[in-house]
Formats: sequence, C-alpha cells, structure tokens
Amino acid sequence: MIALAITPETGLPELPEAGIQSAAQAIAIPRSRVMEQADIVPGLDSGTYAYVKTTVNRNLFRITVP
Repeated sequence: MIALAITPETGLPELPEAGIQSAAQAIAIPRSRVMEQADIVPGLDSGTYAYVKTTVNRNLFRITVP
C-alpha cells in the first residue's frame, strides 16, 4: 500500500496530469510512503497512523468434557 500526502487547501493529493499507472510512479510522488500494513487510518501528521492487527489463537486439540 502506498500512502499519498494531501494538501491542506484541497484535502486531495497532488497527482500527475496523466494519473498514476504503476506503483513506481506513485512512489515518485513527493511525500509518498510505502506502508507495510493495509487498511490504515491517517493521523494528524504524516508519521502518525493507525491500523488493525488481528491475531487468532485456536485450540488445535479437541478435549471432551464429561
């Protein structure tokens, strides 16, 4: 996932006229960042964000209870 910075005046990122055709073009945009997580929620500045980390623990053994 690539996060693009937005401008405060418009609330939108500054995109090239031709648009973005590849990940390499998106990374070349100033102040863009590659995010290792998915489904991020941005914070007040570019270094602050939140994401959901889900962990599942399951019992692999079936134990009968009398």
